[in-house]
Amino acid sequence: MASTGAEIYGGAGLGVLLGQDYAQAMEEPITRADQLEDQRFIEVTKSVIIELANEGNAVIISRASNLILKDRPDAFHVGLVSTLEARIATSAKREQVSLEQARILTIEQERARVIYFKKYFQANVDNPADYHIILNTHRLGHETSANFLVSAFNSVFSR
Repeated sequence: MASTGAEIYGGAGLGVLLGQDYAQAMEEPITRADQLEDQRFIEVTKSVIIELANEGNAVIISRASNLILKDRPDAFHVGLVSTLEARIATSAKREQVSLEQARILTIEQERARVIYFKKYFQANVDNPADYHIILNTHRLGHETSANFLVSAFNSVFSR
């Protein structure tokens, strides 16, 4: 999809636009061109998320997909929470960095995520009303959380 994005939307491919991380996307536009780029970024993001949802059987992680797909009866919105220390440890392991570097990355990523939700969706990232279910992975553990989600999903969509 990223390779055809240039043809569909003109300019940079979807990989360039959707490759932005939260920190890049949260920067305030300075010029009218920046505003248009922001508008294009969010339009492409929404379009890709909707297209993935239309394909079915997709797990879409963040990018405010819970808000973009909020009215779809075939979407199941999950919020995962954990302690800061557990997220830092996970980040350090995943990114292969020190705990101090992981702390900085984790805090910056969270700050950027909050700003992203406010900037593009005028929403609070942690609003429980925007999710079907919220699980504390630190308390439940990853395996129990995953099993619980599969059970909850099957219960909701086997009606």
